[in-house]
Amino acid sequence: MALITVGMPVYNGENFIQEAIDSILCQDFEDFELVISDNCSTDNTQEICRSYSDKDKRVRYILQENNLGAAPNFNYLFEISNSPFFKWAAHDDILEPSYFRKCIEALKNRPNCVLCTSYSKTIDNKGELVRHYDACKTFDQPQPHQRFAELVRFHKHPFYEIFGIIRSSALQGSYLIPYFSGGDGVLLAQLSLRGEFAIIPEYLFLPRRHPDQSQQFTNNKRGYNEWFYAGNSGKVRMPHFEKLAAYFHAIRSSDLDFQTKIKCYSSLIKQTCTTWRPIRGDLRRAIEDTFHIYSYKIKNTITK
Repeated sequence: MALITVGMPVYNGENFIQEAIDSILCQDFEDFELVISDNCSTDNTQEICRSYSDKDKRVRYILQENNLGAAPNFNYLFEISNSPFFKWAAHDDILEPSYFRKCIEALKNRPNCVLCTSYSKTIDNKGELVRHYDACKTFDQPQPHQRFAELVRFHKHPFYEIFGIIRSSALQGSYLIPYFSGGDGVLLAQLSLRGEFAIIPEYLFLPRRHPDQSQQFTNNKRGYNEWFYAGNSGKVRMPHFEKLAAYFHAIRSSDLDFQTKIKCYSSLIKQTCTTWRPIRGDLRRAIEDTFHIYSYKIKNTITK
């Protein structure tokens, strides 16, 4: 059993996956396994991944029979892991060689930490620097209500921390990633109630931004929901309300004392009252989707 299981979900990742895999296999910490779950790619992803699994015993490649959608594929990788530590890895991101070693050292030195990551340098499809990101340092707070308040405040936060190294014991019994847009933020918020976050003040993680990834749905919430989970297609979903409900449930089901829970509720209510645009967007899209769904059903009934 490896100390770290690295789970890499992928769909049509031929452009960048070799660079991502190489950055993992070149880590100066070697006690890990890399498990790749391919969501029925139609490009050369399968050939690339099999070439790595054939020559490196640390790499395991799984080809799904059907496209699970992004969130189910992410969750599947954790569900089949059995290591003490787990990390999700995007097929287009890059790690500096010392990332694993420094994160594991931090987690071993701080047993109350459930997650460790570093500052980030966002790159584009050519590997050129886009910007430095160190806002995650605000999550390294000693009290759970402080960490929770920071996470729910960042509505446009990229949530790079989801790609940190996480204690498997903290992920067990959690939501994992819910099947709606912003689900990764919900999981991070739940983890923040379970333990501290360790942030390494070095730029060791290079997330990539390019036109073919999920960010293409920034202004298309329906498309983003369908990317998270194909089963959302043709359904009325209200992801912001679902996210709020999940936040409340995470607080209620936590092991925190009553006063700390009240502080968490207070932060969430305050944030909700100051950001009405997502709620209005949810309501507008729900009305539009309901109209289109029922119009389609009526049209099909008349046609038959």
